[in-house]
Amino acid sequence: MAENLNIGDTIHGTSDANDNGTIEKYCYNDDLSNCDTYGGLYQWDEMMQYQPSDSGNLGTTQGICPDGWHVPTNSEWDELAE
Repeated sequence: MAENLNIGDTIHGTSDANDNGTIEKYCYNDDLSNCDTYGGLYQWDEMMQYQPSDSGNLGTTQGICPDGWHVPTNSEWDELAE
């Protein structure tokens, strides 16, 4: 990716994201400029759009990612860490 994911409506760090049809994000330290610089922060369920994980089947969980992208699996994260 060329930039960090930064979509959705900002909520305060003391609030929980809800399954309400709106993507909700946090900004580090509740500072909107941090979302612009580093991208949004998302709770797992929100990131997954309240759908189950793909359990390691590559590319099957889009979540809040743009078309053509997917939420990385554990094995993809492991490969990046090497």
